[in-house]
Amino acid sequence: MPRFAEQGITHPVFTLEGHLPICAPAGTPNEILEKMAEGILEAGASPKIKELHQTFGIACGPVANLAQVRQTWAKDSVQWINMADKLGIKLD
Repeated sequence: MPRFAEQGITHPVFTLEGHLPICAPAGTPNEILEKMAEGILEAGASPKIKELHQTFGIACGPVANLAQVRQTWAKDSVQWINMADKLGIKLD
């Protein structure tokens, strides 16, 4: 099934890839963050996760490193937050 962007729907929110970054408290040592990232990459390479991605049409897999996670989150979160504001979604 074609994704929204492949169907010509160009609103920025529809061009975003869904992702759920694993977060940790500020100041968590980088070596712990790296260990968490390694575990996520390992899980993402498993046949079950690959099958789930295929089943649900998820094009992206785990990102390669923490710098990429931070870059993607900084760029995409602006779009998600703007859309939530426009829809009146509030966090309690």
